[in-house]
Amino acid sequence: MFARSLGLFALVTMMSALGAAPARAAEAVKSAVAARVIFAIPYWIAERKGYFKDEGIDASLAVGLTSSEITAQTRAGALQITFGGPDATLIDAIKGGSMRIVAGVVRRPPLWLIAKSSIKSFADLRGANIGVLSLTEGSSKLLLKMARAEGLAPGDLKITAVGGAPTRWNLLKAGKIDAGMQPLPLNYEAEAAGFNDLGWAGKYEPEWQFITVNASAEWANRNPKTTTGFIRALLRGQAFIVSNPAEAAQIAADELKSQVS
Repeated sequence: MFARSLGLFALVTMMSALGAAPARAAEAVKSAVAARVIFAIPYWIAERKGYFKDEGIDASLAVGLTSSEITAQTRAGALQITFGGPDATLIDAIKGGSMRIVAGVVRRPPLWLIAKSSIKSFADLRGANIGVLSLTEGSSKLLLKMARAEGLAPGDLKITAVGGAPTRWNLLKAGKIDAGMQPLPLNYEAEAAGFNDLGWAGKYEPEWQFITVNASAEWANRNPKTTTGFIRALLRGQAFIVSNPAEAAQIAADELKSQVS
């Protein structure tokens, strides 16, 4: 399941030789992701299997920051690598900022629109409160595309920025939102709990670079070995998903506080 859901491809133009980096003092690299979801599985595998250490990197991952906090901390140098939708990075670059995409994770949107039990179709979403991560980025754009394809206008929906997927799931269970996008495995957990799956976002937009690995160009240019070593470790984590699916699934389940199905 996880192997099919993740696809990591290198975009780093400065990629050096594929052999292990020479021994050197461990370089601290602080990274961040908005929520504890499947997109970070290559990172967790690389961390557990020692792939970052092989590259001379002392890696850490902060979970739960907002996209604006992540961007701000990266600009300030408090973070070196970020995992998230490409939107914020592209917007920053267009405005003359230093943020750049260095790799991509997840080439199709692994999101399903999950709604409370009384909402059984898109038509039932009129007037519903739908929780999203951001009003300007990522899944909110996919949500609007799905709604339009199903005959709804943007004004038919109430879209509220509430936070990442785990937060949306908790709010949905508490009845504080009516629907929200959910990735694996939360979509399965929601269906098992009696919530309705209104559809996969990839049906409406299959070609969507959903998650990217981002960095400040200034930091990456000053630290090319560390940057490429970090990506190389992620690539090894991705390859492990394919070569060792059972162990990879268990690592994912441990990190996501879920169960292997």
